[in-house]
Amino acid sequence: MIYNDGTWERYPDTWTAGQLESDPTIVPPAGRYQPVRGIGKVWRENPSVRARLGWAYEPESAFTGRLQTINSRVGSPPPGYVPHFYIDHGKGIVLRLFTPVSGPNTWETVGNYTVSTGPTPIPCGGIGWFFTFRAGQGDPNCPLTAVMVSAAGEDFEGGRVYWYAAPPGSPDPRGTIYVIYNDGTWETYPDTWDATQPESDPTIVPPAGRYQPVRGIGKVWRDFPAVRAKLGWAYEPESAFTGRFQQPAGSPGYFYVDHGKGIVLRLYSVDMAPNTWEVAGNY
Repeated sequence: MIYNDGTWERYPDTWTAGQLESDPTIVPPAGRYQPVRGIGKVWRENPSVRARLGWAYEPESAFTGRLQTINSRVGSPPPGYVPHFYIDHGKGIVLRLFTPVSGPNTWETVGNYTVSTGPTPIPCGGIGWFFTFRAGQGDPNCPLTAVMVSAAGEDFEGGRVYWYAAPPGSPDPRGTIYVIYNDGTWETYPDTWDATQPESDPTIVPPAGRYQPVRGIGKVWRDFPAVRAKLGWAYEPESAFTGRFQQPAGSPGYFYVDHGKGIVLRLYSVDMAPNTWEVAGNY
């Protein structure tokens, strides 16, 4: 159980094939799912787990799990050393899971890997998607040419935010701040920060192990109390990457954006309702 607050837990899998996969009396809201089998059994039998996780965004999907431990050290552990191991997150991300002697188990993102599901077909006049769709997903529309810009991303307690520079030839020189919330919704804000403004607010002091965002991301975080309340503190300083976004032909009401950590999201734009997102693929 990898919680968004930076902690994790583990439970033995006590589900067997002779037991029910799910509870038919539990009906999730539209667009959400009740977990099944072993994950579902832990979710149903442990109220604190269920309360913290909430509903599932998607049915479970299979992958080849990998974990790696440290089996030896040279010399004595340095001061502050906490035992840990590494685990495949299943979506192109690797986590470091800490197992302290006392206190809650914590985690952090430490790396990425490329998920290969076979070559991506390139129809539509030779223009292909810049990523590989997840198994069972795809897009019936032809892709338009992907746009690449400078970008920076930062993980928060309640989501992830990235800054994308203005595309080449754009009439508006300002960049865009994408706010991706963990509740499955997203928002955008124009980047109104420039180098004449302070990068951060020195009167705002984050707790230990957290960060105040800076520059354009930080300005949105400070100027919009609702954004700050939903995101909470940053887990890490922002880091630069090459941002990419791509639209399908025909403008069907969504587009794809590089999440900055090996994941691509499909962002839906909905009139008069919250914008929603889902993981579409990897690269």
